[in-house]
Amino acid sequence: MKQTENTELTDRDEKSIDLSNAWLINENTLEPQPERYLAPEELKFKTDKEFNELILNNIGSLFGKNTLLIDCTKNQLECHVLIDYNTEGTPVLHLIDISFSKQNFWEVFARVSKLFTLMTGRNYIDQFVSILYGVIIENKELHDEVTTLSEVEEKNEEQSDEERKEQVLEAIEDFLKGLLDNKPFIILISDQERPELVTMRQTYPTNWGKFIIPIILQKYTDEGTAYLAMNPLYSEIEWEEAEAEEILSKPVNEKAKGKVQKSTEEDHLRGTEQMMQQVYQKIKTDLLKVNAGLEFNPKQYYISMRRGKNLAFFHIKKKSISIVVMSPEKDTRKLIKHHEVKTLTEKVQKFWNGECCTIVVNKLDKVEEVITLLKNLIK
Repeated sequence: MKQTENTELTDRDEKSIDLSNAWLINENTLEPQPERYLAPEELKFKTDKEFNELILNNIGSLFGKNTLLIDCTKNQLECHVLIDYNTEGTPVLHLIDISFSKQNFWEVFARVSKLFTLMTGRNYIDQFVSILYGVIIENKELHDEVTTLSEVEEKNEEQSDEERKEQVLEAIEDFLKGLLDNKPFIILISDQERPELVTMRQTYPTNWGKFIIPIILQKYTDEGTAYLAMNPLYSEIEWEEAEAEEILSKPVNEKAKGKVQKSTEEDHLRGTEQMMQQVYQKIKTDLLKVNAGLEFNPKQYYISMRRGKNLAFFHIKKKSISIVVMSPEKDTRKLIKHHEVKTLTEKVQKFWNGECCTIVVNKLDKVEEVITLLKNLIK
């Protein structure tokens, strides 16, 4: 009887704790785990230092190998800045706040509130760029990595060293400004759930409710082996879902709050790179040749393409255009071979009112395949 009870307990433990996506902890580094585990039990982190070091030593494992972490904990931001260039297209920037559960939540609240204050300032991009720029130029390794990401042009033989230095610094500055075109999400990493966070997200839906992404990192032990589990996995966070929810939660009358209303194509194209303007104009011109009655209808957050109903939504950014196409992903991938196709969750597809996916266009080359897909939608 006792043996049966123990077996049932083990079965319950296996079902309640899923380590299929966890990592093995080898001192302060993470390694891919074996497929087998038995009855894991949670193992608390001993100190704040242990928790922080495990994260900071394993950024590539936790967030993807093509990421760059900038330590801004000692300056005005008081957090880490993550630049993610794992996927094709424009890299993205997130802010990361790491807090051990023994830390008073209101210290976290103070830090994050400070970030929101900066992000809502009139010249927040210039402030962020100035802060990041100061950290980058002080660290040669970091400077070299950001220079590579900035895609600065090759040195001209006629350039002096001083001119070259100025060119690199301008490229870095433009790169950072591009990353901040869209306000960053704030990732809160802790070793356990914070009940106060639920209250904050309900009380402040326009900032805590929209821009905060909580991640829980927990340690487990199984037959003497230590594991680290991440919930949710960074790679599975629904950024598109967060964007859709942001649009849904915006008040209709933005002008009443003194915010800039994008109501024309010119508004959406203003500040974008010339190539992106060429991409949009080419798509529009070629499609109007097929059907002159096709509508390109500017809204606050996108330009919709309509023929009786919405067929596509253009989200125009500085260096790319994300096009939500009302086409099943399977069919879209058959035609789109040279641009990134992003999967959308059921919730986001429901928001756009049907089966859809996103095509990310960041070059004029091969844009014809996108036009072909859109032509099929308007026939």
